[in-house]
Amino acid sequence: MNQEDIQLIDLKDAVLNAFRPIEHLFRIMSKASLEDGEEMARHCAEVGLELTRGFRVKLDAALDTLTVDAHHG
Repeated sequence: MNQEDIQLIDLKDAVLNAFRPIEHLFRIMSKASLEDGEEMARHCAEVGLELTRGFRVKLDAALDTLTVDAHHG
């Protein structure tokens, strides 16, 4: 396997690992009782926003690394 293939596999792993907490959030939300009302929805929204922020940071970093390596390789 060449270096470019390894970088793409690493990028895929990084994206999937960053996305995993979002998947867990949806699992929690699917089990939430309607009786919990607004408070549960608000907490889930806060978690979702933080996870989304983290996902964007990790994705940007992974893509920046790939771009820099492509220009120097």
